[in-house]
Amino acid sequence: MVSMSVVYNSNYLLCVEYLKYAYSGGAHGITNIAYDIINLNEGVPLSYSNIFKEDSKDSLTVILTQKLRKDYSIPDDVLLKDAGFFVDNIEPNHNVYINGNGIGFLYNSYEIAPYSTGQTNVFLEFNKIAGLLKEGTPVSMMSDR
Repeated sequence: MVSMSVVYNSNYLLCVEYLKYAYSGGAHGITNIAYDIINLNEGVPLSYSNIFKEDSKDSLTVILTQKLRKDYSIPDDVLLKDAGFFVDNIEPNHNVYINGNGIGFLYNSYEIAPYSTGQTNVFLEFNKIAGLLKEGTPVSMMSDR
């Protein structure tokens, strides 16, 4: 099964979500969600590297990890691995989506956590990441509003 939906369409930015589900036997099927962000002014897709500054990975890792801890109520003194995740720090992946309030990072099942956790969605509001966005891009201009 494959489906597509519009997540965001404003300010000359379009974000499309692709949901794919497959079952080939076993205990359960698998769902994968991916996104495209398109600059409608130029008709070109925007990737992670078009949105974030080159040296933003370490800062994003800190912010994503803190936000995940907050969202899942995981105290700072508990390792994420002890809370059921595969990693202790959440590094940015390139599966990002956008809306009028910020940018989300979606981690599919098995990417950073077991299937039972489902997809892990970490959403960062623009005011938390404004300094990490490439200046002069449609996304950074949107964050300035």
